Amino acid sequence: MADLELEKVLQDIITYTDSMLGNARSEHWDEVISIQQQRDALIAVFFKDTGTMPEAVIAEKINYILCADQEVISLGEQCRSALHADLKRLTQGRNAVKAYSGKL
Repeated sequence: MADLELEKVLQDIITYTDSMLGNARSEHWDEVISIQQQRDALIAVFFKDTGTMPEAVIAEKINYILCADQEVISLGEQCRSALHADLKRLTQGRNAVKAYSGKL
């Protein structure tokens, strides 16, 4: 693949990464998953042949992607923890209602 095409693919990967991060910050997890699938396909295309792109440029972009992905992961873990706490409160509430009504 020509270097100009590779640069476009790499820029598209960065664009998808930014979109994933924005959606994660907004807690639009279905969008994050959808975008990640599209991005993963581009990553596979990119790494089939990196052409003559300087390794330093590739490394810089990969580092950016990894940092953004780490934030997406952290946001996902926070969301999961919040959902777990909500589920625990609902379960406790349900148990309290059962105990009050004598069905525990």
